[in-house]
Amino acid sequence: MNKVYDSKSFNELSKKLGVLEKLFIEKCKIQIKHNLRTGKPLRYYWIREKKLGNKRLIYIINVNLRKALLVFFVNKKDQQNSIDFIIYNKEYFFNELR
Repeated sequence: MNKVYDSKSFNELSKKLGVLEKLFIEKCKIQIKHNLRTGKPLRYYWIREKKLGNKRLIYIINVNLRKALLVFFVNKKDQQNSIDFIIYNKEYFFNELR
């Protein structure tokens, strides 16, 4: 079984989400626990997303450690900025996974 964690920024964001979004995220966490490679890969295999309407749950995976880190839940228009931010700060996020 894989482990799924929330980043610090995702923790703050999730407090402001509605009931539907929270249920979606919990469902995604269960899916990720069973299969790290669920969701659509974004540019690199270790950045993935799950869609809910026009919102995107963006997370990173580490297959060797069998862990995933939920990073962002953003609109489609903010998706590219989020991906670029993760790639630019990938060492920080991978350190959070350890």
